[in-house]
Amino acid sequence: MAEKQSAHRQYIEKWVIVGGTILSYFGVACAAVIAMGTLYFGSQLISGGHTIPGSILSGSGLVGLVTAFIYGTRSRREERRQKDQRNKKLIQKKQ
Repeated sequence: MAEKQSAHRQYIEKWVIVGGTILSYFGVACAAVIAMGTLYFGSQLISGGHTIPGSILSGSGLVGLVTAFIYGTRSRREERRQKDQRNKKLIQKKQ
């Protein structure tokens, strides 16, 4: 019985990791589509003589992606820092 539970837990953990990887790649693909779309339509507006709306569209798409990247990087860094602090506390308790 314990072997079945262990195998089942490992199976679930494997799919959690695979699912996270798939979602990660899907997010990058969506970001690329959004970036290319905003740049394309912004450039079409600019070439059509609508420089201000085209610049705003292109700029807002790029600013949004940069903002999301910076936020994601900071949140991952904060999560790692919190995990490190928890691990240090656990190590101190054991000693």
